[in-house]
Amino acid sequence: MTSPLVATTVEHASRAFIDAAVATAGITETTRIGPIPLEVAARTQPELDQIAQHVRGGTGRSWPTLRVTLVDATTMARDTIPQVLRPVGEETLVWHGDTMTAVANGFDGTFWLLDHDHGHAIRWLADPHDLPYGEQVSPLSLAIRWWASIDARGALVHAGAVADDHGAVLLGGNSGAGKSTSTMACAHGSLDVLGDDQVIIEIDNGAPIAHPVYRLAKLTPGSLDLLPHLRDHVLAEGRYGKALIDLSLDEVPPRPVRAICLVTQDPTAATHLAPIARADVLKAIGISTMFQLSIAKQHTWTVTSTLVRSSPCHHLVVGSPGEVPAVLDALLREDRPA
Repeated sequence: MTSPLVATTVEHASRAFIDAAVATAGITETTRIGPIPLEVAARTQPELDQIAQHVRGGTGRSWPTLRVTLVDATTMARDTIPQVLRPVGEETLVWHGDTMTAVANGFDGTFWLLDHDHGHAIRWLADPHDLPYGEQVSPLSLAIRWWASIDARGALVHAGAVADDHGAVLLGGNSGAGKSTSTMACAHGSLDVLGDDQVIIEIDNGAPIAHPVYRLAKLTPGSLDLLPHLRDHVLAEGRYGKALIDLSLDEVPPRPVRAICLVTQDPTAATHLAPIARADVLKAIGISTMFQLSIAKQHTWTVTSTLVRSSPCHHLVVGSPGEVPAVLDALLREDRPA
């Protein structure tokens, strides 16, 4: 346990780090990511563009504004990070103070300092020219997880989401189950894709609402071969050979969650829905979401549990990804107003 004297010293050092970071950032842009108004400050325009080009704003009720300042080792050397908060080797270090949380990841060279009192997150990168994979595809996701948990507003959940005008279906699954492929089978068709594997879930009077977060989705070459209609929407090749797909939707309204599907594959069967226990759905979505988290784990588990308890759950057995849109469209039609 950190002694009160050490904790106070770290808080003071962290405040000095924040002040120094703010002083390096001369450009600020305002955007929105799902329900979150976002003010991003950086030293150069390309740093801001990397964020603005990847996030998707919602049109529903706004949450309080999140401020983020982007810095890196070219303007703030590694030794400006408070010593006790620097990771050793490739370890991940999480520190909680009275007013701040720090997350340092030695593996990908990132350091986050989260100021609860001022709604301000600082992101430091060891190498600004070598963005970590998560920041390349899903920038600011750690700050979004943190900000969603403040005042119990919601959680960033590891699931895909497709929607019509009246509601959304979440798609979860274990690694390799085909969750992203099944979600993206619906892209650029009759259903909107809110996200291929991350969405913000807000609990509104006990009812879950899905908010989009990012404009890009990622697919392996094998999945892209199964969904050739998406080749015209490939923007670039990301790390590990995955194609980055443009979802082409900027501002998207939030949708109430009408159902959750746990995806598995069975090439010998036609794609269909089958019964499933809620416990199996919670285990898959809850554990995979928690695995991605460094902070706000208890709150996130509470939101995920509420989500699963309050939503009809199904087993989506996928024979062919091309059959998924029709099955999910029919599922959503069951709940549409007459």
